[in-house]
Amino acid sequence: MTGATRRGSECSAASQWPAPKLSVVVEATVIERPVGGVEAFKQQLDRLLHLVERSVLRLQVVPPCPPFHHGGSGPFRIYTFPDKPVVASAEHMGGEQLMDEMMRIQHCTAVFGLLQAEALSTRASRDLIRKVKEELDNYQE
Repeated sequence: MTGATRRGSECSAASQWPAPKLSVVVEATVIERPVGGVEAFKQQLDRLLHLVERSVLRLQVVPPCPPFHHGGSGPFRIYTFPDKPVVASAEHMGGEQLMDEMMRIQHCTAVFGLLQAEALSTRASRDLIRKVKEELDNYQE
């Protein structure tokens, strides 16, 4: 999350109808380390909670130091469409690589499933975000 996160009606994913279904797995440090200052970070957490509560976003958090972590190869995305083939993309230092080969897409899908299995449930993830937000509300800069 960055300070450049769009809010309200400017967030295209949340304002589309029907809204796309977004399933995201992040490491705990993403929601525990303030980026852009405490106030901006609290707003970002509020936005995440809003999207989760509206069922626009299905968010799971991988706890610190899981016994097995399958996300070590870096961030990736899987895009599914009702009328187009599935594609995936992977981020790297030089940018992002789009993949449309079935074997690579299946690998990404399998890794995503493993990440979901090792992550906290959506309810526990939401509760963790709320806890972090409450701690930040009590924090004095």
